[in-house]
Amino acid sequence: MEFKIKPVPNNLDPVQWIKNAIIQLIHKAVEALSPHDMVGFSFCSKDFKNGEGWLRFKPVKEVAIDDVWNTITSIYQSNSSGLSTETFCFRVTSVRLPSGLGRSRKYNNYKEECRARRGIVLIKNSDNLCLPRAIVVAMAYVDHDVDYHKIRTNRGKIQDQKAMNLLEETKITIADCGAGIPELQRFQNHLSGYKLTVYLYGRKGRDVMFEGDSAGKHLNLMYHEGHYNVITSLTAAFACIYYCQECHVPYNNKTDHRCGGTCAACQQSPACSKGEEVCINCKECKRAFRGQRCFDNHKIHNICTQISRCENCFAIYRNARKHTCEEVFCKTCNNYVERDHLCYMPTDKGTPKMVDTVFVFYDLETMQEEKLEDGSLLHQPNLCVFVQCCDTCINEEKLYFCQKCGFRQKILTDDVISTFMGHILNLRKRFKHVIVLAHNGGGFDHQFILNYILTQTDLTPELIMRGTKLVSMFLNNVRFLDSLNYFSMALSKLPKVFDLTELKKGYFPHLFNTSGNQNYIGPMPPIEAFDPDNLKFNEREALLAWHAGKITAYPTLIYWHSRV
Repeated sequence: MEFKIKPVPNNLDPVQWIKNAIIQLIHKAVEALSPHDMVGFSFCSKDFKNGEGWLRFKPVKEVAIDDVWNTITSIYQSNSSGLSTETFCFRVTSVRLPSGLGRSRKYNNYKEECRARRGIVLIKNSDNLCLPRAIVVAMAYVDHDVDYHKIRTNRGKIQDQKAMNLLEETKITIADCGAGIPELQRFQNHLSGYKLTVYLYGRKGRDVMFEGDSAGKHLNLMYHEGHYNVITSLTAAFACIYYCQECHVPYNNKTDHRCGGTCAACQQSPACSKGEEVCINCKECKRAFRGQRCFDNHKIHNICTQISRCENCFAIYRNARKHTCEEVFCKTCNNYVERDHLCYMPTDKGTPKMVDTVFVFYDLETMQEEKLEDGSLLHQPNLCVFVQCCDTCINEEKLYFCQKCGFRQKILTDDVISTFMGHILNLRKRFKHVIVLAHNGGGFDHQFILNYILTQTDLTPELIMRGTKLVSMFLNNVRFLDSLNYFSMALSKLPKVFDLTELKKGYFPHLFNTSGNQNYIGPMPPIEAFDPDNLKFNEREALLAWHAGKITAYPTLIYWHSRV
């Protein structure tokens, strides 16, 4: 919301007058929020010299009027000559924290991920029998049934028939709302030669909905939003190299996980018993083993050639690296160091790799026609201009189409946020790194993107905030950055700083951007449409001089192409 403080009456204290106005604004901003909602404040003025002020996000119940007021007064003291009745911008951002399902993924939704992962079989059904269907498909897989592919694809309705046969054998009736844990337990009781395990989607196998207590062949299923699918490979389904079924833990290095099901000596599963047999020492690797079986295991699986014990310091080490006594591995430094060393942050001497990377530079323009309850105008994006370049074409300035990343420039005028994000989500499947930049994106453009992600996708972004502004936003291999963090100046000043030739100089009549003026060609819009009162004195004078010399309006797309 934006407001201009009314002149202070002669008989009142100016500071108290302004403070009361701020208090009323805060109460108005949070009155519709619950105590646990998160809220952040930012405030700026056209006369601020050192940038805007802000307060970090905090629960509504922890918001203190004095904190907001103290921040405002300190910003005024450092930025301008003091409190005045100048134009002031007061922003309030409220957030209901989303519940994530693990780190963000490369797939846009659950079905897309199941189709892409080789370790998951998608059960397609129009009835309420996805659980028995998933069980018969899993049984056919672990039994190496010759008709497995027919059962999986339901060729000749064979999956239907086997699912119905299973229900008849178990005398289980599936309700219209589907099957849950009681039905899973009854299926497990019937399937004596199998162990049924159901994993919850989104935690890479760490959360288990149901696990049978019988031994036998593993029937692994995945559950999400009332539907069961089949897992044929736990490592493929959970995107890891190793998976411990006993602990339900995914990991990528064999030494990262150690549980009671693995022997510390021979590193085989199940673990060898302690104390039941005579300890046997290996003359080659100098290690001790728990009996003959443990000793034989370490020979058969080549553990003897991989791990040894030092006869001087008795440390266990891997043979892939030369051992030095009294040396330990520091997880902070990620290196082998002396035992009493001091950790420090080394200088990053690496250079960013451009391999398989695409950059997207974009800018949004919005209409402000819909009025909100607080009197402010809702910003609705109606134009998006973006330019992209990849590691192949980044140095080709005049290239129109790149064989790797496609068309270098696009202009969107219909459903711009949805169309633009569809393009970005498609790019992240084709490139290893996608970097999206907008000038002042953290305070404006990226906010529309964040709203789309939270409301229209299953993705969970990782955010770095500064007050209510986005410093950066991550969607797995997509990074949304604000170029204002690197060039702390207005976009209009960049050409002069870098000695660039502008495509078209000018100003944009933001308040003239309405649905009725989209195809407007005619006299220059009135000066009020350019909102001159929100500009600094020098900029306002330059706008007035520029506007006075213009007769007709130039096409707006040229202006926005120049900005991008």
